[in-house]
Amino acid sequence: MFVCRDEPYWPNEEQSRRDNANLGPIKNKAGQYLTAQVVHRHIEQEPSPVAGSAPVGPLGAPPVFDRLRGLGAAFDDTAEFLWLEEMWLSRSEMQREALSIFRAPS
Repeated sequence: MFVCRDEPYWPNEEQSRRDNANLGPIKNKAGQYLTAQVVHRHIEQEPSPVAGSAPVGPLGAPPVFDRLRGLGAAFDDTAEFLWLEEMWLSRSEMQREALSIFRAPS
């Protein structure tokens, strides 16, 4: 997703239009444009920075009875792109983390 000041923007716009990968533009009252581009990447070549920070449990994907459908977000190594990723989250791990935040230090 991109917030653009002067005009709508999509990287490699000509190719992405042929691929029907562009979303937007949406213009706000301040004259900014919101655009987005759908990109498919090979997870082996460019692993997601989101997966390592998600509460999925000690063994990876949570069992079916403990699953919550969620959305994770993280910047890539260059801090230029924000990854948004739909994933299975662990309800019990999220509850454990939430409780640890509210526990008083001992």
